[in-house]
Amino acid sequence: MAVHPAVKHPDVYALNGLICFHSARLDSKLNEQGGVVSLKDQDRSTWDKDQICLGHASMFEVVKSDEFSMYHFEAAIASEHVNAVSFATTTWKSILQWYKLLHKMRLSFMNQMSMAKVYRQLQDFEKALELLNEIEPSSLEQRTYLFQGLKAEYFYLKGEGETALTELELAISKTSNENEKNYLRKKLDKFTSSLNIIISDIWSSYDAIDILHVHIKQSLFSFALMLVQDIIEELVKMRDFGKRMFLTSSFQTHSIPLLDIVSKSGVKIPIYCLNTGFLFPETLAFRDELAEKLALDIRTISSSQSRHQQKDSSGRLFFASDPDYCCYLNKVEPTDKLLQEYDVWVNGVRADQNLNRRNMKTYQRAKHAAVRFHPMLDWSGKDIYTYIKEHDLPRHPLDSVGYESIGCMPCTRKTNLSDPRAARWFGLNKTECGLHTDLGK
Repeated sequence: MAVHPAVKHPDVYALNGLICFHSARLDSKLNEQGGVVSLKDQDRSTWDKDQICLGHASMFEVVKSDEFSMYHFEAAIASEHVNAVSFATTTWKSILQWYKLLHKMRLSFMNQMSMAKVYRQLQDFEKALELLNEIEPSSLEQRTYLFQGLKAEYFYLKGEGETALTELELAISKTSNENEKNYLRKKLDKFTSSLNIIISDIWSSYDAIDILHVHIKQSLFSFALMLVQDIIEELVKMRDFGKRMFLTSSFQTHSIPLLDIVSKSGVKIPIYCLNTGFLFPETLAFRDELAEKLALDIRTISSSQSRHQQKDSSGRLFFASDPDYCCYLNKVEPTDKLLQEYDVWVNGVRADQNLNRRNMKTYQRAKHAAVRFHPMLDWSGKDIYTYIKEHDLPRHPLDSVGYESIGCMPCTRKTNLSDPRAARWFGLNKTECGLHTDLGK
């Protein structure tokens, strides 16, 4: 329609772009049973690329004019969504700015609800709740159920489980659409499972933890990637249930997203630096920079033997003669002691790092009746660097000179190989220090 001379107007191009972007996702919005599929769970490979291209062509015409309407901003928001290769890489800051411009042009409670959703993705829960509390539910008429459902999510994030369930039940009662009812019922089941089954079972007895409970917990993470708000939810729930948590970090660039998420969660978790005595000075300086920037509680632990004592009978340092034993003394043994003091070990291993980690689960057993929590397990390297760029976070100073995987100085080198971890223990039949093998049972 936008090619007809009578309708060559910026508003028409913008509306056409908006329609194209939304129609591109139509096939992914419902499952085979006709149930609603959330944006997070939609299969992006089914999105109609031709429709997306047509939408972009319309937007190209839009920018030729200085005239703007609400369609321009709505189309820009839709464009941000279809341009994201995954839900985790969505540019939420840009979307928030578009919503603010739209809200300035057209005040509406629906816009406020949308902005509240974006603030949730940006982990600004207080601002999200502030916007929701300004909304008069009756003004939403048949869309009241959306409001109640959104409030339920925020109460759930705050750990107010009973209030969340009440709000969700209210949301179900406010819609007559069976697809929407079923979608909300599934969310209610998830909330109920999380609050009643997981909290009461998975943590009921560390001395006799049943692997079945771990499988129940694992089933909550049926999606491939654990998203930021999901990680925060888990940390909050474990804290509220009185679980003693600690985190270990190598303070590399790929460590940054998890540290940033912990910082934003408001959950106070001690973060341990395993100072082997052989770390790069740049790593220690970067650790201190992050501690200040992210307000982290960073603590240092080391081997009971000084590095000068760590020699074999011929006087050679263990990192040269027996690197496995060197790792045991400086990493495994100190962490083993921590596992005796804490309930949950949070660490940032990723499945794409090596074969051993590919077989790990989000939750699994550890020594001394503790549990390991791997929130970043299914993040890719691309997800890591996208998060760092989106949140304007620093990178390890050695990144820029060719170090992709950084450990101790004697056992780390630059590499041009496709596997970044090939830079560690180069030339040896060794891919792990023991933290994620010896302490993963």
